[in-house]
Amino acid sequence: MTNTAAAKKNICHLQNNSSTQNKNIDYISKQFNLHPLAAKLLVARGITQPDQIHSYLYPTIQDNSSDAYQIKGLKKAIDLTIKTISKKNLIGITCDFDVDGLTSASQVVSLLNFINHPYKLYVPDRFKHGYGLHQEIISQCKNDNISLLICLDIGTTNYNQLQLAQNLGIKTIVIDHHSLSAAKNPPPADAFINPAQKNCGFANNTLASAGLTWYFTRTLLKKLIHHNIISPSSLNTVQQIEDTIIQFACLGTVCDMVPLLGINRAIAKKGLEKISTTPTLGIQALKNVAGIAGKVQCSSLAFGLGPRINAAGRIAHAQEVITLLTTNNINQANSLAAKLNKYNQKRQSLEQIIKENAVKIAQKRLSVSDRHLPCLVVWDKKYHIGVIGIVAQRLVEKFKCPTVVIGFEGNVWKGSARSIPGFNIIQAFKKLSHNLISYGGHENAGGLVIEENKIPSFKREFEMLCTKWWAEEKHPCTTPLVDLKITLSEITKELILDLQKFEPFGIGNPRPSFLMPKLKVSSVQLIKNRHLKVIVTDGKRIMPAFFWHRKEDPLLKNGACVNLIATPVLGSYYGIEEIQLMLKSVTPP
Repeated sequence: MTNTAAAKKNICHLQNNSSTQNKNIDYISKQFNLHPLAAKLLVARGITQPDQIHSYLYPTIQDNSSDAYQIKGLKKAIDLTIKTISKKNLIGITCDFDVDGLTSASQVVSLLNFINHPYKLYVPDRFKHGYGLHQEIISQCKNDNISLLICLDIGTTNYNQLQLAQNLGIKTIVIDHHSLSAAKNPPPADAFINPAQKNCGFANNTLASAGLTWYFTRTLLKKLIHHNIISPSSLNTVQQIEDTIIQFACLGTVCDMVPLLGINRAIAKKGLEKISTTPTLGIQALKNVAGIAGKVQCSSLAFGLGPRINAAGRIAHAQEVITLLTTNNINQANSLAAKLNKYNQKRQSLEQIIKENAVKIAQKRLSVSDRHLPCLVVWDKKYHIGVIGIVAQRLVEKFKCPTVVIGFEGNVWKGSARSIPGFNIIQAFKKLSHNLISYGGHENAGGLVIEENKIPSFKREFEMLCTKWWAEEKHPCTTPLVDLKITLSEITKELILDLQKFEPFGIGNPRPSFLMPKLKVSSVQLIKNRHLKVIVTDGKRIMPAFFWHRKEDPLLKNGACVNLIATPVLGSYYGIEEIQLMLKSVTPP
């Protein structure tokens, strides 16, 4: 399928409203005081019942945080932790080195700091230990006399390491959300929390580890009060801990790209409020170096804070992130945030080099065919494994196909994969596991370890699998590329303000996309050598449009007639508020 055909296919999702739907739109508009187009958008997205609409527009933790003990393994985890704390035994904390893992660990660290309980951190080194729970960490825990090891965002596929911990007399809790399909057996943890396990499915398996850890720490906090481990005199500061952990849960939830629906939406909304108004010292320091002020949106976390947090694990060591997020020292917070900012700048430089190389390979393959790439597998010994994941994501954004980027470290080849909606990357790896030393991840992203002589056969079989998937056309987006067709004249400030009520936007709840057909391009300008500013008109109204991270587009030429797919927002021009369009796609009329 060509890119143009794919665009037209998505546009075909547009449907005319029936008289019944129109009546429903009128009712929703009046009942919830919404602009008619905002009400129409809700109907287009299948949000039509009053209770659905109220929960969507006004998500709250109380409405969405159903009984935590429905999470299989949570009660065991709470009881085991209470027992360990009561005996004043040493607790170990280990986690993945991405935002989800680090914000999960920061929640537990914040709570243990609050009750002044001893603990030790064991954050894996990406370059020394790789992904997952490493045997060396288990051995170190034994040497340090750790009684309980809490594994966050890792552990599901680490059967042997957890068995070793059990043999050494170390109790373990695993809080993870990664797929069990890569695990030969469920991990032998004393308490295993993962909604993907049999007879669970809590919240439809949509929670990130940071969200699951939020349930754990929040429930543990209540139990500590119940057991008088937190004294009555400390109850006034309990809310501060709750406000802290919801910020970390929000950060991990947004950056791990889980669907922002249900409890995830409630966590994100509440967390964003706190990050905007009363952030922790560490988050405020990160906001400062990222240039983020005022109301914080999901995009601020995903593209501002998240990359700086991830950069520590990609370039140096991720344990610095937990220190930053949990510190009460403003000077330390500012110093560490500046450090992460430098790591991020180095990461950007490395990423650009690898991306340019991979794009050349992809374009060479495209030159022999006018068809859409079924997938992209690229590898090179020079690829820095600390940035291959984010490069894979950038390539997915550019070529719209499942992508695997493989680099060399030590004596093994390590790959990172990113997918597109509807294509389950971990299931693909499972089918091709005969080519792999190991693999893990979830539906949208994964990692692998592979021998060099197996890469060509892996590439060939992965391409065959992806080609078959595209041919069967089993690749619908969770929501259409285009929600509604509108004219420039219909875009008002009132509409945009109502669309802001649909925030937070992210995976599963994308920014509204509108098709604006047959617009004339009046001018095209390159801004900061990185972005396009386009002035468009329908003959009655003129409006500025921005194409971020796009230096050129063959369809955007002076005098050209185009269809735009965009989101209207309120921006400013020399301090004066104006309506602007954020471009998502351009197609021929």
